[in-house]
Amino acid sequence: MSGAKAIIYESELRFLTKCVLDYPDLETGGDFFGFWNKDGLPVIMVATGPGEKTTRTSTSFYQDIHFLHQCGEFLHANFALEHIGSWHSHHRLGLDRPSGGDINTMKNCLNSQNIDKFFISISNIVEKDLVKIGGFLFSKSYRNLYEDTEWILLPNVSPFKEKIEQQRFFTFPHTEDGRYKLKRSNSGVSNRLIKQEKVELAPNSFFETAEGRSFLKKEYEKINSNSEFSDVELIQNEDKTIGITFNYDGKALEIRYPHDFSENNPNPVVIERNDENKILEHPIQAESYKRNPFDLLYAIKAIFGFTNRNNTKDGGEQKSQVINIPID
Repeated sequence: MSGAKAIIYESELRFLTKCVLDYPDLETGGDFFGFWNKDGLPVIMVATGPGEKTTRTSTSFYQDIHFLHQCGEFLHANFALEHIGSWHSHHRLGLDRPSGGDINTMKNCLNSQNIDKFFISISNIVEKDLVKIGGFLFSKSYRNLYEDTEWILLPNVSPFKEKIEQQRFFTFPHTEDGRYKLKRSNSGVSNRLIKQEKVELAPNSFFETAEGRSFLKKEYEKINSNSEFSDVELIQNEDKTIGITFNYDGKALEIRYPHDFSENNPNPVVIERNDENKILEHPIQAESYKRNPFDLLYAIKAIFGFTNRNNTKDGGEQKSQVINIPID
């Protein structure tokens, strides 16, 4: 597990959450100002939002550079704070970690600006008013350029908040309230705000049977116990299909089980949403599934290592909820 951590005031997370909810279908973003502590960890004192001349689309965000410089000059002159990071949203794209474009941008930034490290945060809207916030510390010293970051939450208001709110050039969100959950946190309280509910299965579902629940338990535990997969959750989609969502190799994926799924009719599909808001469907071959019905790991790695990924259709949003099926 990564040892990278980021320290932030709760007031700044709430500010960021409301900024994200202002643009539910477009990327938005801002910047972090603070300092690096003696352990080399980012301490975020102030989060800013997007400037008035920001440009954004569903898959890109470009900060208003004049606004960024204005914020930086004020915060450094008055509080000696440095520009130590930035944040942006992937709204409902489902990608909750740096995209290929983010990684290339950071690689160029670290090399061209002669800095050793930079912190970024990526947020996703997971419910109408709920935002999931992740952190990633980029450093030249890291083998893979960045590490997932554990949040250390300071449950107070930033001491600079009042002064900032008095400055006319700072921007503020229009959304009045929202909820957030942190991907990783040691704040001492649970940030898992999605309510877990007992699922109502479709009639004659394989997962209504003891055999089906045992099957699902093995599938879930196999993925959850593997260190290559993270943020594993059991979900039910709006159409009542069951799925297991997780991150693998920088991709947000879901194994979706159709209503007619069973061990005799193994027809799951791996769902991937890419950076361009497209859904890619990767069917798992039934014959290979029958040979090893409880092991999806090989199939997943085979899909993203060797297969032709042209089975693409326009992205469509389907609501889902985290569920708790009695699978013991």
